[in-house]
Amino acid sequence: MISMMYHHVNSDRCSNKLPIFEKHLEYIKNNFTSTFPQQNLPKN
Repeated sequence: MISMMYHHVNSDRCSNKLPIFEKHLEYIKNNFTSTFPQQNLPKN
């Protein structure tokens, strides 16, 4: 299990820029199964 937290996207010179953040989310979507609060767990 991993909990991803992002703060201050695009907020200053040291933060990740929006395109990098979007690419990271796309990578997670394409390579991992994600479950969010209030969502039922997938059955194997």
